[in-house]
Amino acid sequence: ILTFENTPPGNDLKIYLEAGNRFLQREGLYIAPRPDFGLYAYSPTFAMLVSLLTFLPYKVVWILDALLHIIIYWAIYWRWFTIFRQQGLASVAEVLVRLFPLWIIFTGLLYEIAYMNIYIFMAFVATLLIEAMLYRQTGKAILWLAILLPIKPQWAFALGIPFLLGQWR
Repeated sequence: ILTFENTPPGNDLKIYLEAGNRFLQREGLYIAPRPDFGLYAYSPTFAMLVSLLTFLPYKVVWILDALLHIIIYWAIYWRWFTIFRQQGLASVAEVLVRLFPLWIIFTGLLYEIAYMNIYIFMAFVATLLIEAMLYRQTGKAILWLAILLPIKPQWAFALGIPFLLGQWR
């Protein structure tokens, strides 16, 4: 379905799309690591979702993914600015604004775009989860966890935080 001829060097996006191909072909998802040590380590649900992208040319998927990385990087920054202001930490929010140029230069944005992994997406959904938990928005928290858990089941630890703090019963 999907070919990788004349594509950029190995990255996680290729690993995800290869797993999506294997999902559609009903092949094993968890195969031995590739020569570049690339390994699919996510749930079958994630492979099923990514398989929808295998019908598009790789370069189109790569460009869309790069644009999404940039947009989500900005969205994370904006959400934390908003969270700080709503929590009465206006001075922290202002520092965040002043440091924005440094944040772009010294964070992993370029690495994220080159490597195309899903960490930035996970960080965005985790930010939304934290925000929902801060404001005791149970429905939203469940929604964000429902998105996180098929991709990274170990994030289930977040379910216990409100219970440990005695906020949700």
